[in-house]
Amino acid sequence: GSRGSDRLRRFSRWLEGQPAFDFVVDGPNVGYANQNFEGGRFSFAQVAEVVSMLQRAGKRVLLILPAKYARDVVPNHTSSSQPDDRITAADRALLDGWRSEGLLDTT
Repeated sequence: GSRGSDRLRRFSRWLEGQPAFDFVVDGPNVGYANQNFEGGRFSFAQVAEVVSMLQRAGKRVLLILPAKYARDVVPNHTSSSQPDDRITAADRALLDGWRSEGLLDTT
């Protein structure tokens, strides 16, 4: 819809004003890697490890996360029987840190 188009236009304008990024990390693909088992969940720690590894290598990183992953309850798209998952204080701290570093876009 037009709301999605507006967000995409805003993101495009913002992106044009930024220095080039070396890597764009697709948060859901990284966060769900190897999590397709009972009890699996979106792993903020996995995302953090990839982002940190790239930053330690001196790379400029943009992390893309749909807005639903920045809420208190996130969807669980694994084969776990639990459809949603409440984020932990550590997960919230990672989100807040990524925001303050300017490397998180919640689309």
